[in-house]
Amino acid sequence: LRKTDGIASGIAAIFILPDGENHVNPVYGANGLCDRQQSFDVRGALSTTGVLLCQQEIPLPATKAAIDAAARAGVVVVLDPAPVRQVPDGFYDSVTVLTPNQGEASTMSGIGVTDAVSARSAASAIRNMGTETVIVTLGDQGAWIESYGISELLDPFDVPVVASVAAGDAFNGGLGVGIASGMDLLDAAWLGMASGAICVSRDGAQEAMGSKTEVLALMDSKTK
Repeated sequence: LRKTDGIASGIAAIFILPDGENHVNPVYGANGLCDRQQSFDVRGALSTTGVLLCQQEIPLPATKAAIDAAARAGVVVVLDPAPVRQVPDGFYDSVTVLTPNQGEASTMSGIGVTDAVSARSAASAIRNMGTETVIVTLGDQGAWIESYGISELLDPFDVPVVASVAAGDAFNGGLGVGIASGMDLLDAAWLGMASGAICVSRDGAQEAMGSKTEVLALMDSKTK
């Protein structure tokens, strides 16, 4: 954690729509001042890291430096491409798993993602950008996984939707924990799905996150 003088921390105003979907208006503050050097300064932590989880809410050079350092250290890199930005060629080359939502996948691929069929097409197109695995999250339609030897839809958990504020964060956190724990890709994705499902069934963001016990119990209910 680094403190920057003369500027406030980043914040986000979140607006919840009647159907539980959300619109986020961020003010990045100090997050917008992150640079490559800050990524280089924490490279030593990679020796004890199982997964590097990133998104695109800090300047891209800082994110790219972290991604490349992790890849050189043999660390799995999961990147949530939010918000969608124009990135340089090769930006995703060292990313192991890319996790766009419907809107992000549509923008990145140029294919309107509305269902599993279009998600598959978009995921295939995005994989051609250089990443090994693409998981397109589809909200109440589940998630599409496109990887080596895997091309399939994961059905959603049946939960009441209160708010989708931190659903993507919950999914990516669960996915990252699963991979770091030694799960295979599909099981790790299911862990992410269960984490996201619990999150959307509650109000709030951080306070909506489920415990490990809750997430595993929901996963277990899916297999019964």
